[in-house]
Amino acid sequence: MLILYYGENSFLIQEKLARIKEAYRNKFKSGLNFFKFDLEENCDDLKSALESQSMFSEKKLIFLRGVLSVPESQWEEVGKILDAVGNLNKSEDVILVAYDFTAAPTSAALKKRLEFFNKKGKVEEFRNYDKPKLIDWCLKKAAGENIKIARGDLAYLIDGLGCDTHRVWNEIVKLARYGQGVIARADIDRLVVFDVVSSNFKVTDALMAKNMAVALKSLEDQWAKNEEPVLVLGAIVWQFRILLKLAGGFS
Repeated sequence: MLILYYGENSFLIQEKLARIKEAYRNKFKSGLNFFKFDLEENCDDLKSALESQSMFSEKKLIFLRGVLSVPESQWEEVGKILDAVGNLNKSEDVILVAYDFTAAPTSAALKKRLEFFNKKGKVEEFRNYDKPKLIDWCLKKAAGENIKIARGDLAYLIDGLGCDTHRVWNEIVKLARYGQGVIARADIDRLVVFDVVSSNFKVTDALMAKNMAVALKSLEDQWAKNEEPVLVLGAIVWQFRILLKLAGGFS
């Protein structure tokens, strides 16, 4: 069997790989026929892993990372190795799972690599969720992990972090440990370092609400990221100018 998983949503790809590996380990206990290669580091033993006889008559499971990232010269070598094995998709002895944490390719050369896997096996893309879908996904996963967070607070967290599934879920786990399974808005403000632009808006909102603690925490987050103070101040002034214009009090 030959499979390619790719896309920007690295969290979902890693979850998929973990499930495949767990199912394999549950069926084949020895673990001696599981191999993992990163093409950006070394693939010298890929050919021998594909061609060698499996121990204990077990299927081989091979994880192969980087098929869409490596230079063309290196991919040509890998493609030849995979071609030489024969029809991997119909193989009953080998499960080869290629994967890469990259968006859909746009260059002709990389599209040919996708065509290679489409012809010889199965291809699945994992895209980042948009905000509504990410909220739903996080709430469902949180419920399964006995983590409680309000939809509004989750939306607030995502606004500050962006729709990066891996990053958002890691922050949820961290906050849940701190709050013993319950995530509150105050804990988000206290523990999460948002991106600079989002922090600027947090500073503005906090100042308008006369919440100095949150305003200072947001500024502290930006100092920790070595942001230029003059640029931060300029961004805050710009936001207040926009708010004044919207209120009709500034031209």
